Amino acid sequence: MNAFTYPQNLVCLPELDRFDDARCARFVRAAHRTPLALLLTWFLAALAGALAGLVAIITPIALRRADDGNRYLPTLDNVLEHVLLESWWFWWGWLLAAMLAAFLTRDLLLRLRIRSLLRTRAICVQCHYSLLGLAVPPSLIVVCPECATKTHVDPALGELTITPDGSQRFDPRNLIPPPSIFTPARARVIKRLAIAVFVVLPVILGVSLGAYELQLRAQARRAASERITSAQLTALIDAAQPSLMPAETGAFFIIARDAEFERLAADTALDKQHPFEVVDNVQIRWPDIAPIYFPYDKGYQPSPSDLASARRGRWQFDIYQQSRLPAFLDALTTAHDTRREYAIPPSEPAMMILLPELGTYRHLARYNAARMKLARDARDSREWLRAFESTLALARGCTAQPFAIHALVAASVDAVAFAQLRDLLIQRPPDMITLDFLERVQAAIDRQQPTTTPQWLQGDRAQTLDTIAWVFETPDNIRFGRTSRTLDNFLSFTHNPVKPGERIGSYAENRAAVNAHFDRLTTLFALRPHDRIRQKFTYQGDLIIIARITGDNRRHLQLLSLAQGERIAITTMLALERHRLSQGDYPQRLADLVPNLLPAPPEDLWSSPPRELGYTRIDRTADRFGRAYFLYSVAGDAIDNQGLEKSNDSHLLSSPTHPDNPADFIWNRPSAWVIP
Repeated sequence: MNAFTYPQNLVCLPELDRFDDARCARFVRAAHRTPLALLLTWFLAALAGALAGLVAIITPIALRRADDGNRYLPTLDNVLEHVLLESWWFWWGWLLAAMLAAFLTRDLLLRLRIRSLLRTRAICVQCHYSLLGLAVPPSLIVVCPECATKTHVDPALGELTITPDGSQRFDPRNLIPPPSIFTPARARVIKRLAIAVFVVLPVILGVSLGAYELQLRAQARRAASERITSAQLTALIDAAQPSLMPAETGAFFIIARDAEFERLAADTALDKQHPFEVVDNVQIRWPDIAPIYFPYDKGYQPSPSDLASARRGRWQFDIYQQSRLPAFLDALTTAHDTRREYAIPPSEPAMMILLPELGTYRHLARYNAARMKLARDARDSREWLRAFESTLALARGCTAQPFAIHALVAASVDAVAFAQLRDLLIQRPPDMITLDFLERVQAAIDRQQPTTTPQWLQGDRAQTLDTIAWVFETPDNIRFGRTSRTLDNFLSFTHNPVKPGERIGSYAENRAAVNAHFDRLTTLFALRPHDRIRQKFTYQGDLIIIARITGDNRRHLQLLSLAQGERIAITTMLALERHRLSQGDYPQRLADLVPNLLPAPPEDLWSSPPRELGYTRIDRTADRFGRAYFLYSVAGDAIDNQGLEKSNDSHLLSSPTHPDNPADFIWNRPSAWVIP
């Protein structure tokens, strides 16, 4: 039975009960003998089904309360992102509702059509006697057996009777002229199209959506099972611990926590002892320690608020000095156990781990820089060395952690300590630069040597993989190639389908791409800076989520390269000073430092092929800083300009070419504005 065949039992009219199903089916089909009536019936049925399906989609979404407890009319975004889309019954429910509404509407229209025909074209016009079952002649005029009135009946009545001799039935379709538009062939095509559109396509669509949903759910289960755990992060930290842990060592992060409590208590004491100054109707709440160790630029006229912040910074420094904070910082120098636990926030990716201690380390590094500057002015080598080594210890503790931000903070904190050391070696205050002091400085650097294992690469890989898993464990985040509002807020881009050339991809694709990207970064990290700065650091694929969460790692590697080169240069500068003190002057070449003061000539990491650092003697009286030599790197262009100094900017080390501005990077430079 095709879609246009109507059995009598679907009509359920009592007037047709005495006729068999075959004749009833012919009668119903004849009643819809015109294609226009037939198409109108199915059009209205399809419209009713579509409306019912739409109501079945919108109603449960509209009735479900939002996170704030209210109900809102659903928008397209609400529908596409709603949690009900994860329920299989929701997909099949609206599809069944649509099909049921369509068929019920069809039957209702059919009943109305048949009832109208039976009440107007199948009864005597005089006495209203039913003419069903009477023989219908070709003229379609039937004589009423009750009152003998002649009545013109509908041709469909002929399908309910047979000729008087019982051998042939009357076929009223023979009386209907052949259609000029809806020919039998065209009618068959229309029937098949209608079946495809209103029956086959909804079924295929429902099956496809169901299969897609099952695939999303399987992918989500795998992603959820591969989320990173705190134990895995702890394992990365364990790998960075010293192979031979000193017998007496403290727990770095416990001491750092106590130091933070002491610092907060000191800040509270500051607020009590020194009420906030008001400058230009604004309270000066933020103390600035930096002017203690780095004066304002020449020609800069500090504003009243600048001076008030500097005064408050000096008050803060004095209170810190009177507290137990210096003692806690001293304890960090012997705390080699840098293990700690990381708590991943519920329902958040590992990238959202809070790291409040990083702000503390920056603040303590600035405090130590002020300690070193004042100790240098007071010729207090012991206090200077305490602040110097505790600053290096802060950097060492950061380096052992498995995140790139820790590595960046460690490099910045190191830079603060080395900047003060460079100033000390350049100015050489009397009674401070002695062989014993220089040896203690070198020993402090050696004791606080950070791990060379690129922990941050492994940690960032783990964080990125966890973020990918977090995205895909919720199917709403990536359903139908659209990003959810939650994902948009996290990645900070507009809620729209991805642009041409960009893809969301599958979880397996994203995971493989992340691993390939970090494998490449690991290879780049192993290169010398000369080769490293000539590579691309960004993700090179078309998966939009990875492109947004990885970013450009060039700054990471450049800053770490600078820190790596700085340690080589500082060790060389210390050896040069020790040679001066023991021999009375600086050597003519760096090779003279080997092997008594250095095991091997210091390498310039930016040269190609590899060669030692640049070193040239200069006239102390001709240099504005009173230096007797230049220790330099050929910098990014790898061209030896014989110590040509044009800039103190470390960007000279990060760009491979400087065709219009040839210069070398001077390592024994005065301190710049270095704030971690």
